[in-house]
Amino acid sequence: MGKLFRGIDDMMRGRLGNHVGRYLRGENVIAMRPVPSSKPATLLQELQRAKFGFLTQWLAPLSGFIDQGFKGYDAKMSARNACLSYNSKLGILSGSAPDFVVDYSKIVLSRGVLTGPNLPTVATGAGISVLFEWEAPLGSSNARATDKMSFVVYDPLNGEYAMLLNVVPRSALSYEMLLPAAFSGNMVRCWVTVVSENGKLVSDSLHLGPVPVG
Repeated sequence: MGKLFRGIDDMMRGRLGNHVGRYLRGENVIAMRPVPSSKPATLLQELQRAKFGFLTQWLAPLSGFIDQGFKGYDAKMSARNACLSYNSKLGILSGSAPDFVVDYSKIVLSRGVLTGPNLPTVATGAGISVLFEWEAPLGSSNARATDKMSFVVYDPLNGEYAMLLNVVPRSALSYEMLLPAAFSGNMVRCWVTVVSENGKLVSDSLHLGPVPVG
């Protein structure tokens, strides 16, 4: 069912007969419904679809982090679509479906102009935790001590995530992040990013690891 919001000359959403209304790249577009192709997909097309599906599924649990990290990247796209589009071009996946090899170091969860953490590291913490450390920024025009740090930890072995948003100020210079019991003894991948105190600016995310969890 299609919906007309303010008359026939204004925007339409949804399906009306053989027409579909949608908002695309900042414009209201009404187009004919696409005719399904009778041609079978090529092996390359199937591989690309499998990669896209894998990335979509992998990024889905991180929606809160991504909504913050990509919200200003492309005004014509949602933060999640912008993140998916950006990462799909980075060559993160190799091999064949469903057993893709993932290059976690290439995954980007935040893109922005704020100065990122200076020389960040991650190490095994006490108990079931990891210890993030970073240094104060040098000669930066937009870094502030009150900027907030956000962290993601992913355990590839069990497919679980731990995520904290805006948990400590940049000036803290370290943070020990407690992890679920299921992470114990496993190698994890980590990402760190910085958000301005007013939430308007973000830094590029940085990948750290792998690092063992105690």
